[in-house]
Amino acid sequence: KCIDVPGLSQGFFVCNQQLSITRVLRQVKKSEHSLINCIASIVHDTSFVRQIHEQYPYPICGNKRCGAWYTGYSKEHDTCYFKSTDGHVNQWSFSMARLNLHVAMHAVDTGGCIIVDATRRGKKFPDALSKTVPIWAAVVNTCVLLYQMDHDLPLMDDSEPFLSLPEWVPEQEQCEIEKRIDGWATQLCDSDVEDVCRLAAVMTKPLKCCWLHPSENTAVDISINSPTLILVSASLCGLRERKQLLVRGEQIMYDYVPGAGDDEESWAKKLTPSVMWKHYEDILTSQDSLHYISTIVLREQGRCRGDEQDITQNARITWFGETGVGVAPFSY
Repeated sequence: KCIDVPGLSQGFFVCNQQLSITRVLRQVKKSEHSLINCIASIVHDTSFVRQIHEQYPYPICGNKRCGAWYTGYSKEHDTCYFKSTDGHVNQWSFSMARLNLHVAMHAVDTGGCIIVDATRRGKKFPDALSKTVPIWAAVVNTCVLLYQMDHDLPLMDDSEPFLSLPEWVPEQEQCEIEKRIDGWATQLCDSDVEDVCRLAAVMTKPLKCCWLHPSENTAVDISINSPTLILVSASLCGLRERKQLLVRGEQIMYDYVPGAGDDEESWAKKLTPSVMWKHYEDILTSQDSLHYISTIVLREQGRCRGDEQDITQNARITWFGETGVGVAPFSY
């Protein structure tokens, strides 16, 4: 039995069982988050990231794993790893396994650093940018000051609070976080991490955070002397609409996916951000995007050399739409 479901290009087949609304919603979500929709949405959102990067020429870091999809266009981009769970209410944490001290060095060396992330959760900023990074910055600031005091180094300016959280974080939550900063900073100092010594030798001002979102016309005051962490949430929130993207003179129609870089396992088909940006125009204009992606993934991994024999053999596969299923001669 074939049932038409809004949002699906093909019917939804149900065999000898009652139609489950859960299954329908899952299928609709899968259709909305298709590979083409996600890649086109990432390309759309990256225009804002590029604009910020041009305006503030600091090193740019994509937060693994979602944020890296929006910075892979740049050959000079770096990565960092701040988990949203470390900023969840009553679960605040500072990870000794993800120190990200290279981000602090970027900011101190150049005056600032751009950190990019996004979310599908229907809000402007993921918790990684709202709380995890500000907590981390406050811990680094405090740790560096403690190290400078212990080693008779020139002390950084501590005239302002080291913890800077966005205005939408409740005051009570800020107070609870502040209580924990000194303990985490002491733990970091006691770890004898070499980069702490390097930071302590050059930091005269604490790390400061600011937040940018494409729905807000705001700017960053870079006249301050403190190294600035520009926290960019790349994606619009709550908007699911039909859009079009101009690729090689061709208008590509797609359904916009907020925070499309999130949950890459459900759509990326083993693509990585760097490979996607290398081939995104070919992917979006390909008659069979899944077939094309399977080829370039194999080639990038070194399992497919891209010679004429491989191309000829690959062309002998008959693919069934975008199911990822195909038929080939047994010898191949």
